[in-house]
Amino acid sequence: MPLKSNISRVQAEQEHSGLSIFKRIANFAIAILLAFIIIYLWLNNVIQDQRQLEQQASQLGRTLSQQHALIIKDKLQQKDLKSIEKQLNYLESDPHIFSVALFDEKGQKILGSQNDTDMVSVFSASQDKGLLVFVQDIHQDNQVIGYLRVLLLREQVLAFFSQYQKEILYQALLLVILAFLMGILVTRGFYKIKYKLQ
Repeated sequence: MPLKSNISRVQAEQEHSGLSIFKRIANFAIAILLAFIIIYLWLNNVIQDQRQLEQQASQLGRTLSQQHALIIKDKLQQKDLKSIEKQLNYLESDPHIFSVALFDEKGQKILGSQNDTDMVSVFSASQDKGLLVFVQDIHQDNQVIGYLRVLLLREQVLAFFSQYQKEILYQALLLVILAFLMGILVTRGFYKIKYKLQ
């Protein structure tokens, strides 16, 4: 009788050991799957944030160039270069702006800021200095009478939005950590109750 009891106990331990290994493998697989999901969500969030930042920067550049093109179109029609220069200087005083330039309908430069250079230099510099280039045509009676070019400093434009998104990211990480700690506490409480009920 004791021999049978020992055999059944060994068999039970082996079965329990097999189930325990299976549970560990399943838990490990779930942990890897969750890690992949977290990494995917994080990368997806980073890509979407970058796209949104670029859209906001583009929106700012388009808005600035469109508004100032409307402001100076009558002055350009009247050839009031002094007033136009004053307006361009005011526009360039914005800390987000690297330079501004005004061109006639043939693309010949009329006015430009001190930082302004030719188009080839602008596009090569835009890669090195992180410049965003915006060109807005100026219309009068459905005819193009000139072009306004605005160069924005990319880092300056994105600084505010980047800071805001970093704060959101920190809050999300804090929530994840709090959820993790809450999960540990709930699990411990569950096992204590289970132990008491046995």
